[in-house]
Amino acid sequence: MSAKYIIIGSVFAVISGASFNYKLNQFGLLFTVLSIALFLCALIAHKKELKMVEESESSGFLKIESYGTDENTALVIKSIKYSDNGFINFGDIVNETNLSLKFINKALDWLVINKLATESRGRRGKTYELTPKGKDVFKSI
Repeated sequence: MSAKYIIIGSVFAVISGASFNYKLNQFGLLFTVLSIALFLCALIAHKKELKMVEESESSGFLKIESYGTDENTALVIKSIKYSDNGFINFGDIVNETNLSLKFINKALDWLVINKLATESRGRRGKTYELTPKGKDVFKSI
């Protein structure tokens, strides 16, 4: 809705400029006032649209996230999940899964980006740990 006001207001602003250019000051003034009024209407309409979006997002509807994994990613998740300390370093993941380094990096990056695992520096290199969200999502693995 606000886009319509902006388009019409822009057309009126162009007409206003042309009116002043041809020394039609009263028409120029009229179209200037109309374009300002339309831009204000666009601002108000935009704020109402934003408020409606915020209300619909906070209206109590459930937000559902779903994650699917293949067998190899599941192996990486299992190696993190069932580690002795709750976290595992990269080398141990390589040893436990026997997957390629490229694939393990890809799986770990995906887990970290989706906030299902955290990455930190340990004495023996990078370590990985499932987040509470990750533990909840992958409790059936």
